[in-house]
This record gives sequence, structure tokens and C-alpha cells, in this order.
Amino acid sequence: MESSFSKKFKYQILGKKALIGSFGLLLLVTIFFALFLNRIQTKYSIKQFQPKNHPSIDLQEKIKNDFLLTETSPILISLTHPESETWLEDDSLQKLSDLTEQLEDLESVEYLTTIQNLPIVILGANHFNLGSISDLEDKARALENPTIVPQFLSQDGRATNILLHTEPLSKEKRSVLISELNKILKENFSEEYYLSGIPVFGNEMSRMLNSEIALFTFLSLILALLVISFVFKGFAAPLICFLSLLVLNVLSLGILNILELPFTVLTSSIPILIAITFISIASHYQINLWKGSQHKQIDKVDLIHQTSRRLFRSQILASLTTIIGFACLIPSSVPVISQFGLGVCLSVGLVTLLSLTFLPLIYAHIKLPEPRNFSFVALITIQVQKTKRVLPVLVVGSLIGLSIMTSLQISKGLNWSTRLMDDLPQGNRIQVANSYIDENMGGLLPLNLVINSKSANNSFKHSDQLLRLEHFLSWLREQNEVGSALALSDFINLASHKERRIEDNAKIKETLFLYGTSEENPIDYFLSPSGQSTRVALYLKDKNSAEVISLVAQIKEKAQNSFSESEVLVAGQALSHHQINRELSERLIFGFFSALGFIFLLILLQFRSLSWSLLAILPNLVPAVSLLTLLLIFQIPIKPGIAIVFSISLGLAFDNTIYLLNSLREQLKHKTKKVDILTIFRRERGGCLLSSLTSMAGFSIFVFSQFGVSQSFGIFMVVAILSGLFADLYLLPRLLLGIIVLKEKYLIKNFDSLGKDAKHA
Repeated sequence: MESSFSKKFKYQILGKKALIGSFGLLLLVTIFFALFLNRIQTKYSIKQFQPKNHPSIDLQEKIKNDFLLTETSPILISLTHPESETWLEDDSLQKLSDLTEQLEDLESVEYLTTIQNLPIVILGANHFNLGSISDLEDKARALENPTIVPQFLSQDGRATNILLHTEPLSKEKRSVLISELNKILKENFSEEYYLSGIPVFGNEMSRMLNSEIALFTFLSLILALLVISFVFKGFAAPLICFLSLLVLNVLSLGILNILELPFTVLTSSIPILIAITFISIASHYQINLWKGSQHKQIDKVDLIHQTSRRLFRSQILASLTTIIGFACLIPSSVPVISQFGLGVCLSVGLVTLLSLTFLPLIYAHIKLPEPRNFSFVALITIQVQKTKRVLPVLVVGSLIGLSIMTSLQISKGLNWSTRLMDDLPQGNRIQVANSYIDENMGGLLPLNLVINSKSANNSFKHSDQLLRLEHFLSWLREQNEVGSALALSDFINLASHKERRIEDNAKIKETLFLYGTSEENPIDYFLSPSGQSTRVALYLKDKNSAEVISLVAQIKEKAQNSFSESEVLVAGQALSHHQINRELSERLIFGFFSALGFIFLLILLQFRSLSWSLLAILPNLVPAVSLLTLLLIFQIPIKPGIAIVFSISLGLAFDNTIYLLNSLREQLKHKTKKVDILTIFRRERGGCLLSSLTSMAGFSIFVFSQFGVSQSFGIFMVVAILSGLFADLYLLPRLLLGIIVLKEKYLIKNFDSLGKDAKHA
């Protein structure tokens, strides 16, 4: 018998005063966090995907220090001329000079590098010195200078590059500068021009991310409302959903902004995950409330209290499995993935806390929403559950076949072959600029090759070493994937066009001395002070990973064969991106077992039964098998944004399993002789279908993304959720028949009566 104090307490916590006080406080907090929404930081950079303390990145830093290289990411401006003109003509050079003066006057611009101020070798009668292209008597000879072509001047002389170096800029200042550059170029340069470089690429990604955050938040609200309107009669449920999601998004995004977590390609999915979490909790709660109100003459407050207590454990456990799935991403050494994991954990935790707190208050004071009659859905579901022979054989056979196929394909390998600069959509102005520069102006991606001689007798100040270097450089320039290559031998050869100084040790020594008398000695960037080490500067074209890794292996092997007594080191963005991409993707795909292990321990702690924990795990392996099979069969290029689906889907997939198993265990606790599994599936099926439908609708939003990797992410999430739903509504009952009978020794009602009862579902 319930005490009068307990009953009075329940009425007080669900009373009008509690409602007004709680919602008043929530409104004030929401308004406070809404003030921070205009400060949301959208951020994109290549470094976001670079792990800390990675050997490849550390090696690149060492090379920069050894050869006095500066860490710069200039804005790249490519100017083109019609076929009848080149940039070596006096009028063109004057036009370039005028444009350069305007650009130098812009705020935040430190300096520019162009063909006009680029130090080049000027030959005299018996000597040489460093000057500018204006000092050349025959400017056409610039087309033969590897320090100019193709990085600063195309091979036909019709296109030239300007490197614009800036002080460190905030996102806002960088965006303003790029707008000013476009304005000046349009006003003063009628021919075609291209803006590129890491700052421009990052600015374009940030701009597009800004629009996607607004779009995805809006669409997630709309889709959630449509799903709720489809399932429930009247306007109460959609209105509650709309207001709840609005408040939850404001609070979550505001908190993340206060914590200075930037919004990236991955974190732009947080509004969808907020909607999915809320709908999952609300759908099970609303449907159970309605069914409870129909079957018993019970006081509304008691009904809300009993339903909240019965579902509380399932709701908390389901949310924790999702949080664990994402929490496994937090230890990642890659900032963008770690921030994404932390952001989702905080958001899901907040949504769960507020939903469990305010949903009982809301439904205590409104008419309970009535679900629509979907008997045909129940009939289809029950018929699938009822099928005993044909479908189980097909399903089990298919799973075995997929497992065999997966094993065979794993031996061949997944497709890790991706490109660095393909995140932007095809046809985008920056993507077009990247492609043009990549093909016509010497490549986009830097690669440094360092040769360390182990013997003092093999100094790169000697003729035999330089001749071997010259031969190696010629081989490099023959490779189609190499956009440009520059080495110490080029500077020696430029010192004279009448004689081969590279063949004479005395001439080499004299040449190095004359270079050393200049204000800025370019030799320092290619030769160590001892002469034991030299650097070859390459720019590779943006090709897929397989081609790049194969090329780099060939380059290293060729260098090692040419300098057998030396150590050969290779580092740079052209290589490190692909290495890191594969390592991260492998960790994310196969690291989902870590998340599975933690979730298993959580369920084991909750159920305190090994058999029940295994029962919860088995159906949730189906989404992972489905995803891996798709990747292997269709050889889809894998990026971290695709690989991350495994951890995410694992967390979401457990939701339905938890609700079904918790309901079954609650009934088993009553120690009855018969456990009616049909009743349990009837009661929880609606919530499972609704939450899964909402999840699929939410992730289908990514089809509208401007980024190809986001579109693939959405498709894979839909496949994972759909396969997980099938496993819960079909495979799980089959497992229940076996495991519960053997381990719990209760009599389970057979499935023979399911079909005739479908009309009552």
C-alpha cells in the first residue's frame, strides 16, 4: 500500500508549481545560452586531422629545422594570360607590379613572392650574382630556370603564381582578406584568375560548414516533426517535439561554444544526434504511457510515475551505450575526432537528463498523445517474427555467406585510396583552382626527400655526389605524378651556361662561395653546413593514396640505389596525409571492438548475467558486418569520416536491444510460469520503430550535404540503423527462444499464435 506521504510527494513534483518553476528556470538558461550561438566557431584545417606526436610529422619538423625552412601557408594567386601573351613581356610585368603594390597595401599582408622579386641567378661575363627577372637581358631564359618554372611560371609563360604571406589571422580576418583579394582581382584583372592554398581551402570549408549547420539543424527539426506527426494524432506531440528540440539544440550548441569546441565536418552532425536521442526517449515514453492508459483504470499521476520508473533504467542504459560509443573517440590523438566524441557525449548526456526530467512534467498537464493505428506495420513485423523455416535459413545462410565473403575480401584489403583536396564538391571554385594549379603550376602537395651521407668522403660539395643527384633529379621529373622537383644540382648548373661547373670540384667550391656572399643564400635550404646532407624539394600532384604511396616507395628506392652508402628520409604533407588517413581509419573501423567491450561490461554490470549480456551483443554485430561488407564489396574509399560510422552505429544500435531485453527481464522478475514475449514486443515495437525511423530520417539529411564524405556517412548510418532494426525485431526473438529456455528455465509462449493476434497489435 502506498503511503499518503509518497502519493503527496508524487503530486507535488508533478504539480503546476513545479511545472512553472522548472520551465521558468529552463527558459532563462536557454536565453542565456542563445546569446552565445552567434559566436559559433566553424573550423577546418588539414592539421585537424593530424595526430599529435606522429613520427611522420615529427620527421617533417626536423627537416624544417635542419634546412632553415619556415612554417608558412601562403595564399596562392594564379593569373593567366590569353594565348598571344606571356608574363615575361614588359607590359605584363608592369601590370603584375601594379597589382602587387595594391595587394601589399592590404591589412594583414606581410609580403608577397612573385617572379619579379624572386631571387634568380644573373650571369655576367665571368661571374654571376643574384638579381630579379627584370635584370635578365633575355627574359625567355627564365623558362629554362627550374627555380621559376613551374612553381612561379607555367612552362608556356602564360600563367604565373603570386604567394601572399600573411600574419596569423582569425577566421573572420581571413575571410575579409579573401573577399578583398577577389574584389581587387576582379577590378584590375579581366583575365581568368584562381585563388588557392591551405588558407583559402580552409576558409571555403568553414563557409560551407556554417551553412550546413543551419541547414541540418532546420532539417532535423522538420524531419522529427514529420515523423512524430505521422505516428501520433493531433498537434500536441509535434509541438512538444519542436519546442523540446529547439531548446535542446540551443543549450547543447551553446555549451559546446562556451567550451570552445569548434564545429567541423563531423560536429555538424550533432543537431541530428540530438534529435535522434530525444525521439528515442520520447517515443518509448509516449507509447508506453498511451498503452498504460488504455489497459488500466489508473490515476494519471500514478501512470506517469510507474511508466517513468519502469523505463528509467532502459533509457539511462540506452543513452549510456550511445555515450560509450562516442566516448571511445575522445582519447584519439586527432583533434577533430576527439572533439567530436566529447561534443556528442556532452550533448547526449544533456538531452537524456533534460528529457527524463521534463517529459513527465509536460505529460502530467496535457492530454496524452494518441498513436495512429498501424496494424499493417504490426502485421508485417509479426509475420517476419513468425516465419520459422524459410526466412531464418535465408538469413543465417546470407550471414554465413557475407562472413565468408568478408574474410576473402579482407585478404585483398580495404580501399584506403583517397585524395587530400577532394573534400570540396566538384565544380566548386576553390576545387577548380586546386585542379588547375595541380596540373599546370607544379603540383600542390609538398614532399621533402633528405639524403644523409654516412661518410665524410661523400660530401655533397663534391662532383661525384652532385652528378648522381643530377641524374636522380632527371628521373624524378620524368614521373607523371611529380609536379616539380628542385635540388642543389640545379643551383650549381644555373651558375653558368657555358660550362659544366658541376663536373669540377674547384668550380663547385667557387660557386658555393659566391652564393654565400648574397644577402639570402638559397643553398642553405638545400645543403647542410657540413655538406653531408642535402634536400630535394618536390611537389606532387593530388592523386589517390595508392598512387602516391607507390610513387614515394619508388622514389625512396631509387634514391637508396643511387646513394647506397647514405640514409634516405622522406616526409611531407603529400605522404603524411595518406599515412595518417589509413592509420586513423583502421583504428576507427577495428577500434569499434573497444567500444563493444565497454558496452558489454556496462550491460554485464546492469544485467549481472553473462548469457543476457551476450544476448544483447550478438544482434548488434549485424550492423558492423553489413557496413564492412559494403566497404569491401564496393571498394569504397575510406576516410576517417566514413570509418567513424562503426563506433557511432554501435552506440545507436543498442538502444532498441536495451528496451526489449529490459522489458523482458522486468516480466521475468515476477516469477510467472509463462512469459508472453508477444506482449513485450507489442509494447516496445512501436517505440523501436519510431526511434529507428527518426534516426534514419535524421541521417538521411546528409544526402543534402555539400561534402561527398558526409553524403557517404549518411548512407552508411542508414544502412547500419536499418540492419540493426532487423536484427532486433527478427534475430533477437530467435535468440530469446534458445537462450532464455536454456539459462532461465522459464516457459516461453511459442510463436504459433502470433499471426492470429496480429489484428489486435
